[in-house]
Amino acid sequence: MDNCEKNQDIGLLKYRTYRDGSFFKENDFLSAATFRISIGLYIDDFEICNPLGTSRKKHKVCAVYWVLSNIDQKFRSSLTSINLALLCKSVHVKEYGYNKILEPLLKDLMTLENQGVFVSKLEKAVQGSVHCVAADNLGAHSLGGFVESFSGHHICRFCTGKRCEFQTKEVRSGAFKLRTKEEHLRHLQTVQEDPSLNNCCGVKKSCPLTESLQYFHVLTGYPPDALHDLLEGIVPVEVALCLSKLISKKYVTLKYVNESIKKFPLKWSDKADRPQPINQNFSTSIGGNAHENWTLLRMLPFFIGPKIPSDEPVWEILLDLKDIVELVMASNHTEETVSYLDFKISHHKQQFQIVFPDVTMIPKYHFLEHYPELIRCFGPLVALWTMRFEGKHSFFKQVTRYTNCFRNILLTLATKHQLMMAYHFNSTSILKPALEVSHVSTLPIDLVKDELQLAIKVKHANIDNVHLTQRASFYGTGYAVGMILTVGSSDGLPAFVEIVQILIEQKGLNFIAKKWKSWYTEHLRSYELTSCQTELILVEHSELADYYPLAAYMVHGKRMVTLKRYVSI
Repeated sequence: MDNCEKNQDIGLLKYRTYRDGSFFKENDFLSAATFRISIGLYIDDFEICNPLGTSRKKHKVCAVYWVLSNIDQKFRSSLTSINLALLCKSVHVKEYGYNKILEPLLKDLMTLENQGVFVSKLEKAVQGSVHCVAADNLGAHSLGGFVESFSGHHICRFCTGKRCEFQTKEVRSGAFKLRTKEEHLRHLQTVQEDPSLNNCCGVKKSCPLTESLQYFHVLTGYPPDALHDLLEGIVPVEVALCLSKLISKKYVTLKYVNESIKKFPLKWSDKADRPQPINQNFSTSIGGNAHENWTLLRMLPFFIGPKIPSDEPVWEILLDLKDIVELVMASNHTEETVSYLDFKISHHKQQFQIVFPDVTMIPKYHFLEHYPELIRCFGPLVALWTMRFEGKHSFFKQVTRYTNCFRNILLTLATKHQLMMAYHFNSTSILKPALEVSHVSTLPIDLVKDELQLAIKVKHANIDNVHLTQRASFYGTGYAVGMILTVGSSDGLPAFVEIVQILIEQKGLNFIAKKWKSWYTEHLRSYELTSCQTELILVEHSELADYYPLAAYMVHGKRMVTLKRYVSI
């Protein structure tokens, strides 16, 4: 409870958390002045066996996880903060339906809404409810009661537009308005009154959560998932199309692209997420997982950018997609960045259809068009995606592999998980330590180099001893000497600093850094670090414009940095 989020107005950062979204604000129960528990659910089917083996469908599991959304995002991303609500066989979901499978969970959630749970620290019962359900498109449609086939007419859970209109009309034009609760109720009644109807405007049946809970509605409770829509959807498809075109125009060869992927000196997290070489027979998709596709899109300008003419329209499409991904993955938004994203998506669609007139855009392009308005409704979408929840699956896969016993496998998995959680609950803190350091050098300030002393004493004039390290982890994010950080702005561009030393102090993490001047390179959608100041500065972690560290790379003799997500300056 000490770490509950506080919805504070910080300058222009209008959309910082889900609490800033209109859907949460319009929920009189959860947004009341009285403290309420906000629950975030996640549902997904996954294989606990080899997905290519003979038992791949027999032991497929449907899992429901939950997380306490009141705690700050940096704590929610820890796997020990993600709790198990339910495990069942996927075949049983198809046989009995969600209403029966979720019945025990729904009873508990109804109790939470009506009676609450006693919180000893507050010395009173606290009520709460579900504020959202994270899922991929199939999972959201299945549980939400929408059509589960994406080749039909009404395949969007956000609007009632027809699939045949997605190619010619834009959400931005006002052609596809978001569904309303009254409209959804009419569609539901139409289906219930006429058993011969498979669906009405994409609505097949009611959502079990909406039926049982007073303060949850299917239209305001299922945010889009950027992981599946972008990183595992649009990105691999579009990169494949654009690379095919660039190769056919003889700017590069597939061999050159793959050599760049294998040999480019990636650093730190980029190195860990190095893309796989592209298959010789690629045509409609490059494959790869979300992390690899994200890295490939970010690094393609460094891999092949210098070989592409500046006026090449195919290259512009790829760069626009890179910009869109950076904007969607931003951890906070202003009204200006949301409007900019809206423009970018619209422009990207128009250019794509000019360059690839014979290509039918997959439905996820239409879902992406809804993102600007959905950011206004849900807050930053990256805080509600399925990435960290999917990381929870690995525990159950490991248990299955180590036990090698499938007799009542669900009981085994649930028991092992709860024992693991009990261990963490019994420790000093169920959350990871805020600061993790493997080696620290403690020195009197007088023995530190003069330039380091000057930087430290600007903010710590009376310090006697300093604790220095070259590597540290802060709330799960690793920092090391040589990494690039964004700090404020300079001449309308993000200001970059390079870590020289890391200073550990009681209040947290500080960086002794040198400041770089930068120049934006449009053709690479990246920043060239041109020159640095000789004077070092001390930067507190709280002063960072974005806490995610970057790496600088040499590209044709220039020191370049590419963002991972858009930075509001």
